[in-house]
Amino acid sequence: MIVGIISWLLCFSFLLVIIILVHHAFRMTGILLRATTFVFLWMFNTTLFMFLLGFLGLLAPIPILIVSFIGLIVLLAKEASRTTFLEAIRHCGNLYPNCRAWFMQFPRWLKWFSVAFICLSALRFLFLIWVLPPFVWDSLTYHLTNVAEWTQKGRIFLVNAPVVRVALPSNYEVLTTWFTVFLHHDVFIEAAGIPAYVLAFLAALTLARRYQLSRPAAWMAALAYISTPALILATTGTKNDPQMAALFLLIVLLLTDLIRREDVMPQRNFAGQVVLLIVVLLYALGTKIYLFHMLPGFFFIGIFEAVRIRQKGFWRRLLQLISASWKEKSRGARLGLAAILSAGVLIGLFWYVRNTLLFHNPFYPFGLKYGDDVILEAAHKAFPLGFERLP
Repeated sequence: MIVGIISWLLCFSFLLVIIILVHHAFRMTGILLRATTFVFLWMFNTTLFMFLLGFLGLLAPIPILIVSFIGLIVLLAKEASRTTFLEAIRHCGNLYPNCRAWFMQFPRWLKWFSVAFICLSALRFLFLIWVLPPFVWDSLTYHLTNVAEWTQKGRIFLVNAPVVRVALPSNYEVLTTWFTVFLHHDVFIEAAGIPAYVLAFLAALTLARRYQLSRPAAWMAALAYISTPALILATTGTKNDPQMAALFLLIVLLLTDLIRREDVMPQRNFAGQVVLLIVVLLYALGTKIYLFHMLPGFFFIGIFEAVRIRQKGFWRRLLQLISASWKEKSRGARLGLAAILSAGVLIGLFWYVRNTLLFHNPFYPFGLKYGDDVILEAAHKAFPLGFERLP
């Protein structure tokens, strides 16, 4: 137990340093977009770290402790990463006064309402995490089956289970192992949905501001969204649907922010934002197959926003800005963005490549039909994959 707690704290510290460095590399503008990006990068980097350890068979407290300790020493020993880390920390020093100034602009009633909402939400989640065990069919039959097997065996592998959905993309399950592997217990397993809940709130808030809502109105809109009963229950229900909802909002936010914002200030990182958008798409693809059903929606949102702006040559100008942003970066910055993109490809496509090699079907256990023609055979007839039916 003590070793597990120490390993958990050291792992958190190691990942925090990495996330701060990666977050600094993206250099997003605007406090809300920076906060939203930070939460996503915590989810992404934690998933990536646990995936790599699980792939190597090191998914246990002591190996994680050793890897995290060595990683911290290496990162803080390098002058370049240490300098970047200290610079990022200095920038984070402005976070509290900026948030306080933002909050103080609310009407008095909204301040008290927000404090009460946050306190009650925290108590509610503590109750749900501590008292209410997972009860949803999906969780008990394949989501948590993977988590339990990986935690017990110390590695990530295709679990042999009667429910073939264990073969589905499993980024959420990999993230969930971070809440179980250190104590080898499921006492905190329901908390795995909290990061996605926070990400959804921040993405909804930032998106509302991008659509010109006032700060109080945007804040209330975001609170209304995260008050949805289905979302509250699903957040601690160990399902991947809240995570997909949060990623959907983040993708829409990054896409609309890229198109709608008119500022071309030198510090705006167009290339980094495009890389981040692709990484979020890949992470969502490695979480749930039905991202494919969302792609037409993202396409039409992008087209609608571009038409709404009514600027001749908009797409050409945007591509020029992205290209210029990429070219002005140092070789190290380009390699860093390329490494992040490669990591996104790894955890986004791994599950599909594995299923292709094992079952000759990247979408296994789902099949693929076009009309009456079967393109990819499903595990059984109940699993067709098409736009008329979401998996």
